[in-house]
Amino acid sequence: MPRFGTPPARNELESCLDDWSSHSSSAGNPNIPYVVVSKSSIVTAVCKEILGCYRKLLGIPDLLNQPNMSILKQLLQTLQPTENFDDVLSEFQSSLGPCNVDYLYCGECKMLEDIMDSVSSFSYLLSSDVLITIQSIVNSVVVLLDKSGEPNGKNIHMGCSKAIISFLRKRLGYSAHKLLSADFPSEDVGKGWQSKGDLIQKILQIYLRNSDSTSDLLAEIGRELPKAPNTQLFF
Repeated sequence: MPRFGTPPARNELESCLDDWSSHSSSAGNPNIPYVVVSKSSIVTAVCKEILGCYRKLLGIPDLLNQPNMSILKQLLQTLQPTENFDDVLSEFQSSLGPCNVDYLYCGECKMLEDIMDSVSSFSYLLSSDVLITIQSIVNSVVVLLDKSGEPNGKNIHMGCSKAIISFLRKRLGYSAHKLLSADFPSEDVGKGWQSKGDLIQKILQIYLRNSDSTSDLLAEIGRELPKAPNTQLFF
């Protein structure tokens, strides 16, 4: 028996591998030897799962009621920039308090924008998932402010002003424009162009709903859209 902290003998390792292989086969798992998964694919899969869970949490209706404001703030605080972003908020006439919900929503949006810029170099699919999460932030603010007029949920003193709706929609439209204008990373090329076409249509819809589009801007985006070889995308 090996001492604690010492590596197991070679025959013990082989025995463990044999046991794992046996249990895996009995469970009906397919035998796929020498599977190689890139680090970026792992990052994409994990981040998409995290973002999906975050959107579900943010979409819980009761979370936006006055008694749960502290929980909402805690959730928003999990995605805040580490650096000061007051320059982004310069268009507001009155300064936003760091403890207010509107400030936290803006900080979350800025954090996700930074994440989207970082991952766009290796995964267009993950970038689009980040964009959809930014959209969920806008939807959350709209629902929250709608609730402020309800008799049962008086959220008037929650520290959130309607001014951030236009601000966040402007940021969302700008992020969608950047994503529409970006090239597909080499790792994404050739991976299901039909699904990517559907994805680009969703991003385009987000852009159109959250920006002052003109025919010139749409023509510009049409020229900048990433093209697949011998493939046409119709909108």
